[in-house]
Amino acid sequence: MMTDARMTICKDRKNKGIIEEGHKRKIDDEQEYEVHLQTERERRKKMKDRFNELHDLIPNIPSKAGKSTIVEEATEYIKKLEETLKNLEEKKERKVQSMQSDITLQSKATSQSREEFIANHVSSNSCSNVSLPSLPYPATFHTWTSSNITLSVCGNSAHLSICSPRKPRAFTSLCFILEKYGIEVMTSSLFACADKLLFNLLLASSSGSSGNQSPMEEMYKQATEEIIMWVTS
Repeated sequence: MMTDARMTICKDRKNKGIIEEGHKRKIDDEQEYEVHLQTERERRKKMKDRFNELHDLIPNIPSKAGKSTIVEEATEYIKKLEETLKNLEEKKERKVQSMQSDITLQSKATSQSREEFIANHVSSNSCSNVSLPSLPYPATFHTWTSSNITLSVCGNSAHLSICSPRKPRAFTSLCFILEKYGIEVMTSSLFACADKLLFNLLLASSSGSSGNQSPMEEMYKQATEEIIMWVTS
């Protein structure tokens, strides 16, 4: 009888151990499932945030566009930006070559004028009969400043410094305004801090140089006034 009782007790203990082990395994499975759900929620939230950021960077896109639409529009927008960048680089290269050619011609003209003056001075018997040739001198800079913008104009070229709040597609907006006035961006640099953007732009008018500098200055000033409105808006 004692043997049967002991066997029964051992059997009960074994069954209890099996039940406890199964219960523990079930708890572990539930905890693992909760961790999986939480990880998946975080992954979906992160993906949603990234799509929202991408949506904000794309111009002229519906506010409730789906993910596939966002990806398609982003792809097309990147292609347009690459094409625009290529065209700007080509224009910049042509403009730089043209400016270098103008500088070389001006340098030759200046050197020739000096040589002619020296030759005339040496061959002349009287200093009073010597007249100085008119030498080409570079145009002077005219500068205008405001609280956030500084504009310096020299003939056909200009330098523009802009301090603006962080805005989406800031450089694209600046290029759009300048292009309206026939102004090309030759070189540009951008410095960014926590909430500000600082642009330094070397500009040139696509209409070519003019004998009268006033129209050039007015064109640059009008473009700058529109940029000021954009900065303060």
